Amino acid sequence: MTDSAHAAVIAVTAWKLKSEIDSCSAAAPSDVLSEANSAVMVQKFYDMVPWILIAAQDLIDVKDGFIKVGFVTRVCSFVNPVVTSVTALRDKVDTCTADEDKATVQEICATVLEKMMKVKDTYCG
Repeated sequence: MTDSAHAAVIAVTAWKLKSEIDSCSAAAPSDVLSEANSAVMVQKFYDMVPWILIAAQDLIDVKDGFIKVGFVTRVCSFVNPVVTSVTALRDKVDTCTADEDKATVQEICATVLEKMMKVKDTYCG
């Protein structure tokens, strides 16, 4: 899969998660965020972290020392929505996540956010 295709998949997943979280309601916890209740959605981000980190390491072309500007733009275009979505899930985990999944989701959110923020702070300003 090309980096552009990866970026598209990650961005779509991020925005889907964010929209589900935004519509999350304490009045009907069993009806909302069904995928994330089983930690499936956030696991997708966790699974993407190694690729994102590899991409980030590859941002600087060692051969000529120039930053690949287009690649930086693509990486930052999906880092930001992932950070937004995972932060939202972390902040609403009590409302939006099944009890048995809360600890897992919190842990994965923390890991994803730590790595994403390093990428964001280093490359995305």
